[in-house]
This record gives sequence, C-alpha cells and structure tokens, in this order.
Amino acid sequence: VSSDGERTVEESFLELPKQNGKSELAAVLGLYALSDEEADDEQVFGAATSRRQASIIFGHAVQLIRFNAFLGKRFKVLDSYKRIERKDGRGYYQVLSADGGGADGIRPSVAIIDELHRWSAPRERVLFDVLRSGTISRPGSLIIQISTAGGAQHESELCWKAHQRAQSFIKSGSKASNFYAQIHAADQKLLADDPTYWRSRAARVAANPSHEDRGGHLRDSKIAAFIERMPKGTYCRY
Repeated sequence: VSSDGERTVEESFLELPKQNGKSELAAVLGLYALSDEEADDEQVFGAATSRRQASIIFGHAVQLIRFNAFLGKRFKVLDSYKRIERKDGRGYYQVLSADGGGADGIRPSVAIIDELHRWSAPRERVLFDVLRSGTISRPGSLIIQISTAGGAQHESELCWKAHQRAQSFIKSGSKASNFYAQIHAADQKLLADDPTYWRSRAARVAANPSHEDRGGHLRDSKIAAFIERMPKGTYCRY
C-alpha cells in the first residue's frame, strides 16, 4: 500500500504444495480487503472452477468471522448466497464459479482466483477474462492467483503463463511495484545436479512453508511417507 492508501500491487501469484494453508491465507486476504476503511463499494470475489471449490475459501472466512468478536461486529454472513456483507453496507465478498455463470458486468476491487492450475476449460477462461476485465475501471484493484505447486504446464495454459511470469520476476529480482510473486519449491539447481535431492528433508523444508522445521504444522515424517507411497514415475507435487 502506498503512502496515500492506494494499493500498489495490481496482480499477485502464489504457488505452494498442498496442505500449506492456501485457502486459509486467501480467506484472510479476502476479509482484509473487505475491511478497507476507505472503501465505499468494496467488491471482493472468491472464484474457482466449481462452486464447491470456491466455497472452501468462503468457509474459512466464515469461521474467522464466527470465532472473532471484532469481525463478527463488522460482517454479516449470508450462507445460502455464499456471501459476506459489511454491516455498514460499504462492501461484500461473493463466491463465483465457472460452473455457476452470471458473472458479466462485475467490477472486482479484489479477485481471488483459487487453484489456478485447474482453470483449463473454455468456460473457466471466460470467467478469468471477466474478472480481469472487470478490474480495469477499478482504481487500486488487485488480482490474487493461487495455485498448487507442480504440473501447471500440463494442466492449464493460464497457470503455466502465470508460473513462468512469476519465475522470471523472482529470478530477475525485479522491483516492479505492480506485481508480486512467491513460488515455494525445492531448489531447482540442486534438483538438476542431484537426482536424489527431491527425496531429502532439505527439499521438503524448502518446498513447504508450513514444514515443522519452519515452525509450521506439517510433520516431515508425514510428507516423507506420502512421497514414498507415490507410484513410481508419478510427478511429485512439491
């Protein structure tokens, strides 16, 4: 955020393995955006390929509201509509899905695009374009793209392009103020130099921000056991 309160980042990309709290983080970001004191018409959308997937972030946001008195005083939950409204009438959070339709004409101030690696069908591309074009007339709008690590090249052209842009941004050390990216993965150089590195604890720690060695909830023994159970030749999503 700039000194005058405007968002400086217009687009972000976050890629990390499963069970590292992507949905919980997205819920926090959505509620934070909805809490903007300067907003008069904050429109936050949580979008996914299916209503079921889009409802996961919504569910985490609802939990935060119901277990936090401060948030409970500020927001009203409309479960049947998958919607959260500010009690002062100055904004809302709404679930959107590619299988739901009816998204034309929206003007997101913040669009959270969940599990981008799943966005591959034509109707999903349509929703993606609607969300992106809807931010054009919104000063300080933000698009947040979230993906599970691995396999983007083979699952979604949208995600692969976002992944490549994020990689270039990170490698270049760019100071571009309108884009932000994080990719949590095992060290690619070490992977290329040592074919056994991906099975090491060091690789698991590097890939998982919620690893126990980094103060998180994921136990190394659980991750290692999961990898060992994977069929031979299966791509490891970390």
